[in-house]
Amino acid sequence: MKLLGCFSLAGLLLFSTAINAEVAINLSKCGSLDTETFKTIAKTAMSRRHWQVEEESANSIIGGLKDYKAEITMENPTKIVIRFLPGFAHRKENWLWNLRKDFLDELTR
Repeated sequence: MKLLGCFSLAGLLLFSTAINAEVAINLSKCGSLDTETFKTIAKTAMSRRHWQVEEESANSIIGGLKDYKAEITMENPTKIVIRFLPGFAHRKENWLWNLRKDFLDELTR
């Protein structure tokens, strides 16, 4: 699926709080993802960084790495959110940015 060129910095957002951090990917200018494509891309993004997929639902993939857990969720067909699960966060948000990068890399293949 090649969607190169439809992403801008305005479409990639980082929301931070003292407890949680999340990275959102806005796909509204690119079209939308179907559930199966989302799951395939999310699993590939996690496996690139050696995250193990632990749970899977129609719109969410949860993976673990060491003592940390992250979730990639399709909140709607044009919005993807990547976040740490409460109680399993790493102090560095760049882990989420790396998952975002790998998700976008796979999306633009």
